[in-house]
Amino acid sequence: MLKKIGKIALVFLILFMIAGIAGIFIGNSMIDSKMNAVLSKIEHKVSGLKLQNASKKSGLLSRSGILVWEYSSDKLAPLGVKKITGATEYNIGVGLFSVNADFKNMEGEGNLNDILRSFSITPISYEGKASASLLSMSAKFLLKTSEATATLPDGYCSIGENSVSVKSSGFSSADIEIGNAAVKCQGTDTFNGKPSYVLDVENFKIKASPKFSDGNIILNSAGIMLKSLNGEASSLYLIGFSPKDQVKDPTLREALKASDIDMTISLEDKDSHNRYELAGEGRGSIAYAFPYIRAGHEQPFYPFDNIKFEASLERINPMVISKLAKADSKEIPALVLSALSNPLVFKLGRFSFDHQGESFSSSGTFSTNVDKQTMKPVNMKADVKLSGGRRFTQGIMGSDYQEALDDAVMNGSVSFDGKNYSTHAVFAGNKLTMNGVALNFNK
Repeated sequence: MLKKIGKIALVFLILFMIAGIAGIFIGNSMIDSKMNAVLSKIEHKVSGLKLQNASKKSGLLSRSGILVWEYSSDKLAPLGVKKITGATEYNIGVGLFSVNADFKNMEGEGNLNDILRSFSITPISYEGKASASLLSMSAKFLLKTSEATATLPDGYCSIGENSVSVKSSGFSSADIEIGNAAVKCQGTDTFNGKPSYVLDVENFKIKASPKFSDGNIILNSAGIMLKSLNGEASSLYLIGFSPKDQVKDPTLREALKASDIDMTISLEDKDSHNRYELAGEGRGSIAYAFPYIRAGHEQPFYPFDNIKFEASLERINPMVISKLAKADSKEIPALVLSALSNPLVFKLGRFSFDHQGESFSSSGTFSTNVDKQTMKPVNMKADVKLSGGRRFTQGIMGSDYQEALDDAVMNGSVSFDGKNYSTHAVFAGNKLTMNGVALNFNK
């Protein structure tokens, strides 16, 4: 199922790329009357792409036509084709200091929907808009696809409207957002009267903000957003049993849910060595029930509500990191050393959540040097603060370690105020202290 979903994602990714190229073509043609020169320039930039324009109507301030496109690449092999073809209708309007355009797919042209049908996906259509302003030196591009249904080997998925939005200001950076309104999947097999699996995803988005400098593209920031995710599945299905297999408890099911997820990573504060601080932050809520149903009865979820985190890694050179995958094994150590600062510092500004009326919080700093000869970490240091509610902490420790926790409170290495446990741990020079109390590992 995952392999097929991957192929489906590839189809949509290629569609977005082709439509994006169409949008770029429209934007160029708005300000360049030499249509063939524009087409040739785009074809030169994208290997395997062929574009042909057929103008239908041209006025003083407007233009309409059809852009026929063909994309050939070895990367299409997983789709079972050598090329993807199609045609896009467009209309362009020119104002005093701005240009606007709209476009849509030309039905019945190309093989895109034939490819989708080969993967049991219903045909789709797409449409979009583009605009540019000479006064503000900005541009916008929006693409939307219609809903679709995908048949899987053991179920089906209803895929809501997909969209791609690009906003650029000054043409040196862009804000990109790829979104999906909803995905609902369900298994066709039934276990104890319920579908083998159910997945419901609402309002999923991927955001990115690249910058363009000296011919390079730097991903300044990227993130994901998710309004909600609810999934459950038969435990028997997950481990490979069939509905006909005789088991002790056929009602067993697992469940997972998440809501209001918002995570972002960014590159900040570039230094003289082209190294950046890699910063991340996020929030959301997650809960699981393993199992969710046992002996026919629902079990409570184990929740992590109001999760918040802020962290940073100092420092990395993303351009050097990107070379590691293609580097010779002998070159990797030198590349790693040049890509990372020495010492390498990880700062946990905050990681916290609420759990059944209690709270957990942590913060700290971790650092290490890397030995240039052995490539091993040396001079490791850590300074961490931890605090957790009584029931949550005791639940994590378990009955086997309750006595050790009580001893830690007695000797002062862990503080307890009747509601919360807390400690301040420091590791340096191969010695660990908690609340200033040195720990004797031998004892």
